This record gives sequence, structure tokens and C-alpha cells, in this order.
Amino acid sequence: MIKVENNYLDNEILFNIQNITSNDTFLWSILNKEVTALIHYLVREQGKGLSLFTQDILNNILQKIKAKVVLEASIKLFTQGEKIIEYPQQNDFLKNKNYKTFILYLGGKDSYFKTAGYNKITTKENMAIFLDGPFKYINTNSINTKTVFLTIHYQ
Repeated sequence: MIKVENNYLDNEILFNIQNITSNDTFLWSILNKEVTALIHYLVREQGKGLSLFTQDILNNILQKIKAKVVLEASIKLFTQGEKIIEYPQQNDFLKNKNYKTFILYLGGKDSYFKTAGYNKITTKENMAIFLDGPFKYINTNSINTKTVFLTIHYQ
């Protein structure tokens, strides 16, 4: 099952996360060189790796989604492009695990989310998508602006 909720976070919490992720001290890694896709891991492999920003970004959200265990959490940034490119969710650590997924769009518009059996969902700022199982899905960039989103895989 998929659930979509608009205006998910209070503006103050959303703006705080946006300020953190746009600050010069928030470091990004290159996810894909051919088209600019960046990633910042907040939690890797169930806590083996943690970002300095994990608590500031995740605390309110984890309480709200009632996550007991965070398997992985990251923020991705796709730059705008001349055409829409689909980015499949890929993660070897999550294979053969039972988990839920929470996606929160922090910025951008006109990108989309898609998973098998459901129509494309056009994304917008402060929109949350909940997946109640380990679905394969894709996110896309936008032609008009960068797309930034937080993904949490949890139990």
C-alpha cells in the first residue's frame, strides 16, 4: 500500500532541514556522474555509519513515523536536466529484509515517483510518501528545478 500526504511537516521543521542541507558544511557524495545526482547518508547499514546531521534532521520525523529501527536514511539531490531521467532505488543492504519506506520531498517540483501497480505521483515540496513494504520504485529529476528528498527505510 502507498499513502501520500501533502504538507507533512510544520514549516519550521521543514525550513530547518532545508537550511541544514543547503549549508556549506553539509557534504554531498556523487551518486551518478553522468547526470548530476548527489547523496548524503544520514544512516548507513542500520547505524554502522552516521552523519553529524542525523539527529537534527531525523528526530522529529522518526517520532512522527514511529520508526523503531532505521535501516538506512539518506538525502538525495538531482539537478534539473534537459529531460526527465528515472533513478531506480537500489540498495544491496536492504535485500531480503522486511521494511517500510518513508520519502519526504524537501524541494523541487515536477519530478515524479513511480512503483509497479500504481500511477505516477507528481512530487512537490513537503509531500510525504509512505510504502508499507519493500517495494521497488523510482524517483526522477525535474526539467525546471533541482529535486531534493529524504528517504528512510525503517522497521
